[in-house]
Amino acid sequence: MTIDKINITQTLDDAKLALKQDQLISASTRAIFQIMLLLVMVELMANKLGLNSRNSSIAPSQDIHRKKSATSKRTITDKKPGGQPGHIGSTLTSVDHPDEVVTLPLDKRSLLKGECWESVGYEARQVIELHIQRKVVEYQAQIMRNQRGQQRTATFPADAKRPIQYGHSVIAHAVYLSMYQLIPYERLQNQFQDMFGIDLSMGTLVNSNQQLAERLHRVFKPLAIEQIALADVACADETGVNINASRHWVHGISSTHWALLTPYKQRGAQAMKDIGVLPRFKGVLVHDHWSAYLQFECQHQYCNAHYLRELIRAHEQGDCRWAKLVYLEERQPVRP
Repeated sequence: MTIDKINITQTLDDAKLALKQDQLISASTRAIFQIMLLLVMVELMANKLGLNSRNSSIAPSQDIHRKKSATSKRTITDKKPGGQPGHIGSTLTSVDHPDEVVTLPLDKRSLLKGECWESVGYEARQVIELHIQRKVVEYQAQIMRNQRGQQRTATFPADAKRPIQYGHSVIAHAVYLSMYQLIPYERLQNQFQDMFGIDLSMGTLVNSNQQLAERLHRVFKPLAIEQIALADVACADETGVNINASRHWVHGISSTHWALLTPYKQRGAQAMKDIGVLPRFKGVLVHDHWSAYLQFECQHQYCNAHYLRELIRAHEQGDCRWAKLVYLEERQPVRP
């Protein structure tokens, strides 16, 4: 049995052997040492049982007894609700060139009779609407024939390969809603039917996602690896996921402007080497306490969230009052 990388069985056997071979220790003293050793082992086991995702590096997904907190962990501040000073907001502004202009003539019957009225301008109000409709483009390739019966047909656009097909805008919109907005396939089919009058099959949606994934793998992945490897700071983590009923790991690494998520069968350092970012990375790598990351020659920064968990553990299990003080200090909001 191993606890915190300590082989409990081997340690007990070694201690018993050392006490047995030392002839200068009396039987009573030997018994006291054995009892103290057992107490240490019991404490280690008790601490191990008390570990959870709140006070250790155990992932929340693996903490089967995790209880959701009924209270918020946010620190109470004197800030008022709403946008804070310095916050860059978003204001609705009018456009210079509206798509449609509707002129509203004044009802002449509302004017006072006997007065001379002339137009001096107008007051404008703009309403932003969303125009949703299906657009079908038909390409008609001209056919010409000579006196000998020979025919020539104009060339169709490269994207028009079949008599009827979906255009790039339909595929791009479907992939965006599916992959980025995470709308399930069936609901996506309903949306396209209800809003656009387009019947998208499940196969079309799946194939569109797969085709885009293949293009990203060829073009985006090498570029992302290059950019993240050259970054000053990057964050790395991994999480378990089931793919076709098989356990895999999604390795995530990101910089300020780039992010790369790679599913892999293994979790360890070999997988990280095969992905290709960390062997080339020389900046500051932010990660948890997993030792696999320490194999790479770069600067290392442990994640603050894991530091806070360790402080909770030191306070609750080690009775370290200083740990609570440090935890409360770290939880204070950063003042500009």
